[in-house]
Parts: sequence; C-alpha cells; structure tokens
Amino acid sequence: MRRLTFPVVLPYELREWVVQFPATRDVLHPLGEPGNIEEDSTRTHGGREFCWAFETEDGLRLGVVWAESQKYVAVVADPPEPQRAIAALRALGLEAPFETRALPEALPLRRGHARGAVWLFTGEGAAQPTAAFSRKQLADDWLAKNRFSGTLVPYPLDRSRYEYDRDWGQAALPPPGSDEAQRYVGTVGERYEYFEGRQLSGTERWQLWRQDDNGSRFLVDDFGSRTEALKALQKMESAVHKQGYWLELRQGAK
Repeated sequence: MRRLTFPVVLPYELREWVVQFPATRDVLHPLGEPGNIEEDSTRTHGGREFCWAFETEDGLRLGVVWAESQKYVAVVADPPEPQRAIAALRALGLEAPFETRALPEALPLRRGHARGAVWLFTGEGAAQPTAAFSRKQLADDWLAKNRFSGTLVPYPLDRSRYEYDRDWGQAALPPPGSDEAQRYVGTVGERYEYFEGRQLSGTERWQLWRQDDNGSRFLVDDFGSRTEALKALQKMESAVHKQGYWLELRQGAK
C-alpha cells in the first residue's frame, strides 16, 4: 500500500465518510506520521485534525482523518465501499470497533463524472496534456491498456491552482489579483510518473548507458527521475560524436 503526498485529491468530503471509529493517537500509531495536520479550528470541526491518505494496489484511495478533540476517526474512500476500506485499514495494522455506512446511490461516481478535480496525463515528449480523466483509477486502466509513458497530475475543478493552494494553507502565495497570482501554477502534491503503462513507485533508478565504437558498454550516470534521465539522454544524443546511448530501469516498477 502506498502513502499519498498532500495535498491529496479525493472526490468525497469528510461528511461523506464510509467508516468511522473511536481512537486515541496511540491506536493510530501503525499509520505512521500524518501527512497533514490542520491546526486552523475555523477549517475543522473544532481542534486539530490529523490526516493520512493511502492507495491500495487494487486502486482504492482512502483518506483517514482523526479529530483530536473528539478522539474519533472518519474515513472517506474512492470508490466509497466500506468493506474494502476496512480491509485496507486492517492491512495497515488498525483494529477498532468500525462503524460503516453506504452512501446514497447518487454519490458513487460514474464514468465521465468528476468531483473536485480532473486528472491530466501528459505523454512523454508532449508539450501539453494529451488526455483527461475524471478519476485516477480510470487513468490507471487506460495507461495500462495502452502502455503509455508520461506523467499524471490532478487539477482542481471550478477554481484556480492559486485558490486550491490557498485553501490548503500554502504559505508564501503571491498577492491575490496580482500578475504573479494570474501566472501561479502552484505545487502539485500528487504527481505520478508512468513507464509503459506502469505507475512507478518513486524508488526506481534510471541508468544512462553508453556503448563506444568498439562495442564496450559504460554506465554514464543514474537518475531518480525518468524525466531527468531523458534530458541527459537527449543531450548525449545531440553530441557531434555519435555513440549508442540508452536508458535502463532498475528497482522495478509497480
């Protein structure tokens, strides 16, 4: 199971929880350090809220929010399936008196219906996005089917990246209404790299190799990002003296 980096995009709000349970901070110890702590009580239900987010191997995305003052946890999930959410919580090491509920039939999302954000895919080498999806799971399925490489990022619906980051409490924003605010592209919490349809885990190393005129192979450098590795490859291939260059992936993809 993968921890998600905040800000996290989930199509359901906290009031649309599918699992809740009482808990102390010690009970939540298996989750590790929270990905976000909301300390502004005007943005919470009173007191601090500790937040975690995860994605399972089969595509379930869930947010876990613990209200410190109430000692209670609410869990939202996409898709909003309580039993899958409980299975994920138990896989994380949690056991509690879980309370579940099913959301109204109108709330589970259908294909083509987006809430909160859309996911934009930019194919490798493209100057702008080449596909848009209402949910990450649909993007994952499409990429696996077509074996495409590139990056996938979420963008907020019906508001700017500036407003989105402001609502998340992002510091050092340009003044509202300024030219800088108009150009603001923000910071992306969730950004995923794909290679031949597989989402990379972020722990891979991309090795740049060279073969000289005598057929000898040499490791030139390695990189933590395919994007950076491709830039180095393109620079090498543009050299006057032509040799063979290529990339190799190490430490397997998801």
